[in-house]
Amino acid sequence: MSLLGHTQAETGKDIGVIAEIDASSHALKTITVAHAKIHSGGSDLARAWLDSIAIGEYPAIGFMTPPVEIAHATVDWISEAEAQIDVLEAPVNTPGANPVIVAYNRNRNSPNLSGFTNLRLYDNVGVAGGTSIDFDYTWTRKQAGGGGGRGTMEIQLRSSTVYAIMFTAIAVGGGLLKLNWYEREDMD
Repeated sequence: MSLLGHTQAETGKDIGVIAEIDASSHALKTITVAHAKIHSGGSDLARAWLDSIAIGEYPAIGFMTPPVEIAHATVDWISEAEAQIDVLEAPVNTPGANPVIVAYNRNRNSPNLSGFTNLRLYDNVGVAGGTSIDFDYTWTRKQAGGGGGRGTMEIQLRSSTVYAIMFTAIAVGGGLLKLNWYEREDMD
């Protein structure tokens, strides 16, 4: 129990850290909101990949964010091709024959389901337009093996908005995208 009579308190929504007192040692412990969401069953992931991509082709993960919850997302990628990775806001995602992607809760013991809808793999067709709100490049070449990166910036996505995470090949090869997110009610 803390001096204020609380065993747990969020230290500030802007910094996203939760502080609590350890029951056995009485030491102050901190955990990020993103990490706490994994423990509580409120964090999800989805993957998309293509084994062989020609120049200008792409795999993409398209989705719509939930209307009430605020989604916080990061994108991981692995590449064996030079590529540009874009986070597109408000593209036109036309499902067509593109398959549904299953979102997995990162806490495998949790029954919680994501509020994301229209979560699909786009295999070089179906994503048009949108505003690139974040991007990254990989200069890995196939003969050099694989490469990967993780964005250091967590993006807070708008509610009820269509997005696409797109991996566009600059050279022939393959690529994988992994979208990680958690959802929470707007605290403002």
